[in-house]
Amino acid sequence: MSITADIYNGFSAKLEAFAQTYSPAIPIGYIGIDFVPPKSGIWLLVSSVMSSATDLGMEVGADFTETGTHNIMVYSREGEGIEGILDMAEDVRDAFTKRSTFGTAYVTDTPSIRGPVKDDRLAAMLVPVRIDWRVVR
Repeated sequence: MSITADIYNGFSAKLEAFAQTYSPAIPIGYIGIDFVPPKSGIWLLVSSVMSSATDLGMEVGADFTETGTHNIMVYSREGEGIEGILDMAEDVRDAFTKRSTFGTAYVTDTPSIRGPVKDDRLAAMLVPVRIDWRVVR
């Protein structure tokens, strides 16, 4: 398995395990994969970006660091209030603390919470949680 797949799969497994701690489990969608959001309640939508590589040496084949970001959007339908998604955003942040790992990557900073934001397309409110990571290859 490639390191990139290891990072993505490790992140997804950690997020899925987090979602399973709730009853019922929190539904999770991933950008680019078909997903139908629930009609009510909270759900998560994930967008991942592999962002940069920095060489650690001058020679060809030297180790390098790679960084990226996982954005977890915590959603609920309009009219359900924002307290639930704000609380869930904090729970997501607590699940991915600074220096915690998934796959071969580690979280570089305390995840940041932004929002809330109105999503007219889905008639929903969302609170984004940004998780920055790094790996040495």
